[in-house]
Amino acid sequence: HSGLTNLKIYDIAGRLKYQENMGFRTGGSYEFILHAQHWNSGLYLVQIGINGMTVAENKICLIK
Repeated sequence: HSGLTNLKIYDIAGRLKYQENMGFRTGGSYEFILHAQHWNSGLYLVQIGINGMTVAENKICLIK
């Protein structure tokens, strides 16, 4: 997939915690650093969107 890429992270209650518009991206692997030192430990949902459509979802567990 290629297109305008958006990254969103929600807490387990469904509240948007982080959003980044990453511009135009082509298919491939990318990484980013999340500075979550002020977040609570717990489960979070990560969504990747391209051109306004969600194309990937994963859960992450933050343990402090």
